[in-house]
Amino acid sequence: MGLLRCCNSVAAAASFLIRHKTYQRGTMTNLNVRSIKGIGEKTQKLLKKLNIETVDQLMHHYPRCYITYPDPIAIKDLDPGRRCIICARLIAPVRVSGRKKVCTTLVKDASGTLFLRWFHMPYLSR
Repeated sequence: MGLLRCCNSVAAAASFLIRHKTYQRGTMTNLNVRSIKGIGEKTQKLLKKLNIETVDQLMHHYPRCYITYPDPIAIKDLDPGRRCIICARLIAPVRVSGRKKVCTTLVKDASGTLFLRWFHMPYLSR
């Protein structure tokens, strides 16, 4: 959640700078990240762990890696442990159960059916 919040903060920083038309390399070196709408004390502490204290540092903090996915594959071609994308149709309602908020459902494509399970994401049932 923290890293996602930081990514949202970069978008907020870009939006802030575009709205105010004040960004030039070096002019934001003293502007604190708290000056951006949506960045509070909690997010500021997360950013500080990444050595990001100014808007300039936030704008020039790039991800160290990217996850790219190949084209979708059929359910019958899935391999355990391999990260991939499938294109399937939901054939059962998403059910939420247990204290740990376990979501389960079934999906189907032309080649087969797949049982899916997520943890701690009860909003998927909506």
